[in-house]
Amino acid sequence: MPYIAGIEYISTTNEQVGFKLANDEYDWAGYFVANIDEVYVKSDPEHHKYWLPAGNLVFLNLNNLKEPFDDPEVRRAIAFAMDPEEITSIMASGAVPAHIAGLQSQFEYLAEPFEDEYGVEYDPDYATIILEDAGYKMNNKGIYEKDGLELSFKLYTPTGWTDWVTGCEVISSQLKEVGIEAILTQAAWPTPYKDNLFNGNYRMCMGIAVTGTNPHYQYTHWMHSDNWAPLGENAANYYGMRYKNPTIDEALDQYKRETEKKVQDELMMKAVGQFMKDIPSVPLFFNPVWFEYNTLRFVGWPNADNPYAMPRPGGMHKLPILFNIHLR
Repeated sequence: MPYIAGIEYISTTNEQVGFKLANDEYDWAGYFVANIDEVYVKSDPEHHKYWLPAGNLVFLNLNNLKEPFDDPEVRRAIAFAMDPEEITSIMASGAVPAHIAGLQSQFEYLAEPFEDEYGVEYDPDYATIILEDAGYKMNNKGIYEKDGLELSFKLYTPTGWTDWVTGCEVISSQLKEVGIEAILTQAAWPTPYKDNLFNGNYRMCMGIAVTGTNPHYQYTHWMHSDNWAPLGENAANYYGMRYKNPTIDEALDQYKRETEKKVQDELMMKAVGQFMKDIPSVPLFFNPVWFEYNTLRFVGWPNADNPYAMPRPGGMHKLPILFNIHLR
């Protein structure tokens, strides 16, 4: 072991990868491929395979240090105005709608005590009630405003990320129905997109957070104040929403000192409940880990029936795969 001599990395684009996969140019790819069954599998069903396990969380990132997103009622109204089921269905990328707490399905029990008070379901009529109760009035352009500030924003997404662009088009349409204007705006990744996230130079944008193997890892990287910075200063990561809360910090810090699962769950419930109450961002869906593989030359790949590894081509995730695949 290993059974392979080496790896050749080849870069391409979302637009080209379907053709290259169908023509057996790649043994392994990690790209979004629209209509993957038609574009890839159909050309050789025996050998052209894919598996899309749930990966990192994608959320609507609302800058909590800029108006009007310093108001939790505006953030809550936006959450009720969006339908992740419709968003992911139209995207057709394999993305899985997320719980409003941003938890992976196996950890949603941590949110159960707070569902009645802070749970969110798609309800555009209720979204308008929240806004009007907060003092917003509809202007002659069909946009809510208050004290001269219209609920009109640029909705940033990375240039060329076709699945996210499609998702943002749906989000923009959904928000328009409740008097919020979200103007789809593309910016290149990583610069200036990530730079703007690090420095807080945005109001509304698509964000992505690592989930790791447990909710403590996810919440720590996503929300702990160690990663916070004021506007204009470089945050520790680009996952944050310019949000911090001592209740969440204390729960996450104490969690690391505990060894009993029951106590750890109780601490995570405190953090989850506070997130659901404040709703600093709106979880939308879990990106699939895009994984296309070809068994024409190599076999032994992980799949839904044998999920022995997370099939990411970067970092240490790939090592179990490289030690397992072999020539036919």
